[in-house]
Amino acid sequence: MAEGSRAPGSSPGGAAALAPGRARDAGTAAPSGGECATNADCRSWSDTCGGCKCRVLVRNAAPPKCKGDQVACFADPCGHKRAQCTNGACTIIDESAM
Repeated sequence: MAEGSRAPGSSPGGAAALAPGRARDAGTAAPSGGECATNADCRSWSDTCGGCKCRVLVRNAAPPKCKGDQVACFADPCGHKRAQCTNGACTIIDESAM
């Protein structure tokens, strides 16, 4: 990545709120620059803006503002998932698959 540029979805300070498609499953490559050092640096967030999604956020990152309609979800999108630091990147782990 060129100096001064940053990965999509990241902020200048390195904290990132990843879009649903940007949330990485455990085992995928971490972006350069890293987002976390321990599991405590990451958190899951139930996003109900326009659908029911479980997103991963860096611990102190503010959730993105909803620019659409909030929906009511039948179940918590993050109900069986947890945030984890994997190779320097916050990821979502689906515990129901374990």
